[in-house]
Amino acid sequence: MFFNETYKILGKIESTKLTPFRRLFNRIRKLLYCKAIDKIARERITAKREAYESDATWAVYQKMKQRFTPPANAIVVDTSGSVDELREKLQKLL
Repeated sequence: MFFNETYKILGKIESTKLTPFRRLFNRIRKLLYCKAIDKIARERITAKREAYESDATWAVYQKMKQRFTPPANAIVVDTSGSVDELREKLQKLL
């Protein structure tokens, strides 16, 4: 979601201020689209809110999810599993 929303915001900013961001996005060799099943996402959002003050809510997540369009060239990575499982997946991809 970050990349998509950031790119939309950057499109509204004066072109001369975007040069460093465009250079960064042009250098990206692999773009990962990380996602988790809704049950896991909800658990993580809830845990995050309990651990410290956060604006993240399930309602915000669902609104963002409805508006989000994954980049066409992104590699989809399911982050529903454990950290160790994710590390293994990423080592194979990268």
